[in-house]
Amino acid sequence: MSKRDLTIFFMLALLWSMSFVLYRVGVPEFGAVVFACLRMLFAGLTMVVFLLLNPASRQGIRAHYKMLTIIGVLSTAVPFMLFAFAAQSINAGVLAVLNASVPVMSGFIASMFFNEKLSKKQVMGLLIGIAGVAILMSDRLFAGASNNTDFMSSILPLGYALLGGAGRGTPSARI
Repeated sequence: MSKRDLTIFFMLALLWSMSFVLYRVGVPEFGAVVFACLRMLFAGLTMVVFLLLNPASRQGIRAHYKMLTIIGVLSTAVPFMLFAFAAQSINAGVLAVLNASVPVMSGFIASMFFNEKLSKKQVMGLLIGIAGVAILMSDRLFAGASNNTDFMSSILPLGYALLGGAGRGTPSARI
């Protein structure tokens, strides 16, 4: 791995992880819906810059705009919204690790809905990933959680985050 590749890798890791910290800061300030919309707006503006630089991309978008719209809504807009709602109750570390369920969701979705055959190692990896996510469902990992926390108010944000992970994992299940 070259120094350039390593630098890009660490920059992407930093940017990726910061998004979960920003959820915890931005969602209380703006609300879940507005924060998710702002995140999509900034992502969209960034994508426009790349589109302006590459004419072939513009042609591809014109040719496939309907499918790209569906994928964008289901794998980006809805998951961003679900993660924003989850960020109201889950601390950033747990939210980031729950987002790590995306590969688990991709493997499960590919296996169940696209008839992809998983090797024994892949199945074992999925089971370990599911066990890891199950461990995270402990109330003691919630920021500000108390012993009197209602079960549904604790489990619902986890469901939002996992559903968001499933949404983000669906397109990659076929790649």
